[in-house]
Amino acid sequence: MKHRQISSLIPLSMLLATGLVMSACSKTVFVDCPDLSAPEEGAQAFVEMDVTGERIDTRLNGVNAECTLNNDGSVSVDLAIGLKMTRVFYKEKMPGVAQIDLVTVVLDENDTVVRTEPMAYKAGFADYERIDYPIVDYRTTVIDGQRLVVSLLPAL
Repeated sequence: MKHRQISSLIPLSMLLATGLVMSACSKTVFVDCPDLSAPEEGAQAFVEMDVTGERIDTRLNGVNAECTLNNDGSVSVDLAIGLKMTRVFYKEKMPGVAQIDLVTVVLDENDTVVRTEPMAYKAGFADYERIDYPIVDYRTTVIDGQRLVVSLLPAL
């Protein structure tokens, strides 16, 4: 009976040892994220659905960020940009797709624009759907002293 107990512990001990070795090899270093902001003017934009031409009120609905240190000292910023999309008049109940244009701007410590990174995200509405909450996943890289600004770009 004791032999079975010991042999059943061997795979568990091997699993624990493997886990310790793997975690020691992991070089992901999480760091504080740079300052992130959104101008009031860029927190809301109106876009148009492709088929119906319906107006969609699009708003920023929160941003989550996870930042890791790169080998060269820069920081990778993984953003999850939450949106709230609402059909304005809600007369058309047909499905459709709208393109949301966003931009991230990287600024240095003197608020000088280092670079702009425009992006387009497409989100759709199903039949009879009035509100949608899509999340835009985006990655960028900054160096020490830089900050990010996220903004919606109006289409109408």
